[in-house]
Amino acid sequence: MNLSVARCHFPVRGLGYGARTGIWLQGCSIRCAGCIVPETWESRDEHLVSLAALLRATQPWIEASDGVTISGGEPFDQPEGLFALLTAVRALGAGDVLVYSGYPWPMLQREHRAVLELCDVVVSEPYRAPAHAVTPLTGSANQRVHLLTPVARERYTGWQAFSPAASVAVDGADIRLAGVMSRGDVVKLAGSIEAASGRRTRLTHGAL
Repeated sequence: MNLSVARCHFPVRGLGYGARTGIWLQGCSIRCAGCIVPETWESRDEHLVSLAALLRATQPWIEASDGVTISGGEPFDQPEGLFALLTAVRALGAGDVLVYSGYPWPMLQREHRAVLELCDVVVSEPYRAPAHAVTPLTGSANQRVHLLTPVARERYTGWQAFSPAASVAVDGADIRLAGVMSRGDVVKLAGSIEAASGRRTRLTHGAL
């Protein structure tokens, strides 16, 4: 089983409860206007990773995490791989599993019920730039947070009051952010980093 993977990071704070393992899948057929990570749309051979290799790389993180967040790209564009990944993550004892999707909730319930049964929290609906309204878990006002299990209701009831946070990963000249941030905040942060470091810095947003 192979998956198309954009990147992984630990710890991630700001895309769910506590300190989390973040896995971003590559490839998106939805392609929301105003998406801040269009580099995750196309899926090519170099993005393919075996499930076994992905688990070897992330297992120590998952075992140390409060939970796992899977974003993209669009995770549900790889339903078989997503199902296999979530099954393996559950076997490792992840505290909770949160999955982002740009698909409407009725479609996910109709076509991907088996995958939903492996999730604690799902954030659904496409990003809508005219409805841009950043919250601790969503980027536009139309998006919905679904609490599917007792652990989700225990940890995420009142999620709107979570403290905003962004995790930073440095990879050469790239500084990647994982969190729900407005485009204006990303641009301001990029300018501050370039002014302090004297070099051009490419920022990519990790959530939406």
